[in-house]
Amino acid sequence: MRNERRTIAQWQAIFDKQQSSGLSIKAFCQRHDIHLQTFYARKSDLRPKAKKPCRALVKIEKPINKGPSASITCQFKGVEMFCNDAVNPQWFADMVKALAQ
Repeated sequence: MRNERRTIAQWQAIFDKQQSSGLSIKAFCQRHDIHLQTFYARKSDLRPKAKKPCRALVKIEKPINKGPSASITCQFKGVEMFCNDAVNPQWFADMVKALAQ
């Protein structure tokens, strides 16, 4: 059992060595006295994390004019959506956010 901790560079070298060895991860870890769960945990730590979807603000415009052509307009990522003024603007914004995910 090791008392000192490996550096990121040492772990990267271990991952490269395992990949070029032709051995399975399990066989490589047994041969080099590395705990299998530790190997996977360190590999996970160094793997680039997937970016979470951006939660963009949605611009909602409701005209002050309440004439017969009143509508809600939404522009998002190059798409423009229109809805009449009977639709709740907050519901409309929530719907667009959900569709953007």
